[in-house]
Amino acid sequence: MKKFQQGDVLFKEIDKKEFLELKAQEEKKHYSNFKITSGLNSTEVIDKNIEIKNKRSDGETIDHSLSNNKCTVALGEATGHHHRFETATEGATITAYSNFGWRPSDDPAQCNFVVIEGKDAVGTLTHEEHNPIHVPSGYYKIDIVKEFDHFSQLTRSVVD
Repeated sequence: MKKFQQGDVLFKEIDKKEFLELKAQEEKKHYSNFKITSGLNSTEVIDKNIEIKNKRSDGETIDHSLSNNKCTVALGEATGHHHRFETATEGATITAYSNFGWRPSDDPAQCNFVVIEGKDAVGTLTHEEHNPIHVPSGYYKIDIVKEFDHFSQLTRSVVD
């Protein structure tokens, strides 16, 4: 299993079949929290934006379209900085998915999964306070790193 970490964000590679089964199960449910949150050159985001635009028949002018030029993975808790994919190799597509129902206010994650697809695709994860990292194509589970204080016996999220 490949792992990539930038600050408090950890990418853990998962099996493609496992992700696709989860996605299919969630899409079959009458109500699901599973959704696309953002993307970079993602056809799924384009399809979702078309669907959103088609649903607006009442003349609503507010644009609810998802970002498809920056894939946000996690927000900064204090600085407003965020972990994001803004560049990738030619032909790469990056899509972020979330199945959050409720999220604690101290959880900076914007998605649970990131899919990077394309022949020899590599996405560059950037953040203002960290060196960029290059993440190869694959299916990734996103976690926020936790630390355990042995004296107080408490677990807390690492803050970026």
